[in-house]
Amino acid sequence: MVDAAFGSAGDEVVIEQLLIGEEVSCMAFCDGAVASMMVPAQDHKRAEDGDQGPNTGGMGAYVPAPCLTPRLRREVEAVLQRTVEALASEDRKYIGVLYGGFMLTRDGPLLLEYNVRFGDPETQVLLPLLESDLFEVALGCATGNLKARVPEVKWKAGAAATIVCAAKGYPGPYPKGLPIKGFEAANSVQGVKVYHAGTKKSEDGVVTAGGRVLAVTGLGADFREALERAYQGVGEIIFEPADGLHFRRDIGHRALNRPVRIGLVGSTRGSSSQVPFDAIRRGELNAQIVVVVSNKGDAGILDRARTEGVKPVHLPCKKGTPRAEYDAELTRVLKDEGVDLVMLVGFMRIVSPEFCRDWEGSCLNIHPSLLPKHAGGMDLEVHKAVLDAGEIESGCTVHLVTAEVDGGPVVVQRKVPVVPEDTPESLKAKVQAEEGPALVDSVRRFASGEIPGRTV
Repeated sequence: MVDAAFGSAGDEVVIEQLLIGEEVSCMAFCDGAVASMMVPAQDHKRAEDGDQGPNTGGMGAYVPAPCLTPRLRREVEAVLQRTVEALASEDRKYIGVLYGGFMLTRDGPLLLEYNVRFGDPETQVLLPLLESDLFEVALGCATGNLKARVPEVKWKAGAAATIVCAAKGYPGPYPKGLPIKGFEAANSVQGVKVYHAGTKKSEDGVVTAGGRVLAVTGLGADFREALERAYQGVGEIIFEPADGLHFRRDIGHRALNRPVRIGLVGSTRGSSSQVPFDAIRRGELNAQIVVVVSNKGDAGILDRARTEGVKPVHLPCKKGTPRAEYDAELTRVLKDEGVDLVMLVGFMRIVSPEFCRDWEGSCLNIHPSLLPKHAGGMDLEVHKAVLDAGEIESGCTVHLVTAEVDGGPVVVQRKVPVVPEDTPESLKAKVQAEEGPALVDSVRRFASGEIPGRTV
């Protein structure tokens, strides 16, 4: 550049930053002072399955975005609110819908762009979940008193998915004027609503008049149900001739195939947890350990978390703290990180009934015996009891955590032989070698739905 080797192209330098992570669309209703964030959405921009093909204005979307944990959501909300406040401080009050495109990086959410719009698949998937009156919300924004008119913008529970029905060839050249059939049948599917986009009326009825022609939105109690209903609705739509309709068949694939988010809780070294860490790193386990919590500040499991690049949390229990109070704070930490599955690995505390209810079907414990034998024991005393009883086999058990200590349903058991030469220490070593693989097996069973607790 100093020697002008690139000619005029070298007059300017563009510095780019490579960002790696999932993108999420976060919109907010704004009244000039307050930004009320909507349910976060994720969309699909590419025209073809597998996120292939040219970019489009959007081929589908879904809400809520599972990648945005409660902690990350608070960070995004703060960015949106600070933006509105900054504009107001410059005497440029922003009133309307603010559309923020964020990327979730290892360093947290980073803002990629702002848009001023309330449209596209992200809106068509959001609106059916809005419980508050949209007119009142819009009027509150327009008059600068959103909080007074609508103290809390409320959203329905559940999920929604939108599939865009496009003209064949979009986003390139595409035919227009194709007759459309099946509106009534699609709208009659439970939980389905069809939005018009590139359509117009003609003597032949409704015909195509654009690239993105329709958006079919399905609502459900969870994402799978919403997606099934949306695709059922799309199945009723016909552009004549029949091959004139194009839509993606993999909307929501990231949500459907997302890793199980695991929270490890322990008081010791957590040696058995290394096997899941290694399996995840090798791509053999579709999971992600997102947080490790310990009541002991010097617990080896926290050092293990640091080595693996996972967030370590020391959550001490002050003397006299009720179990339920401590466990409520533990639950808050876990839910903040969007944990799906809690795994107790050497956790030297009995969890409260309240904790068991909060994580019913989604909390596992590993015990160093073949339950129900030797329930309630810990560490070497369990292995000594096995030897004292003259048993010929032992092993480990991963079970669902219930209010009955070591009494929850068995998920996985792995066995080892007991030989006359065994000592409590040698038997512990043999059993411990099976604990890691048992944890991996239990995560796979949880992810596949073989045990209750996970809905997408």
